[in-house]
Amino acid sequence: SSLPTTLNVYSPADGGDIITNPVPEFLCHLYSMLRDPDLSEMISWCVPAEDEPDHVGGGMKGIGKIVCHQPEALQEKVLG
Repeated sequence: SSLPTTLNVYSPADGGDIITNPVPEFLCHLYSMLRDPDLSEMISWCVPAEDEPDHVGGGMKGIGKIVCHQPEALQEKVLG
């Protein structure tokens, strides 16, 4: 699938208009990395089933987070 290039935001403060903004390039790259099955051992998206203590990532129940499992490998092989 293609990467998003714009983000549509509903803005009640602006009379309910839809505001279109460009998606920052780093978010496009992050989205691509998270969807690439070849990178799943290095980086992934996770939604904790319960609150986590800080020493295991500090995630909050039901709120998604990005988990970088192998930061050195991600830097070396992907980010360069």
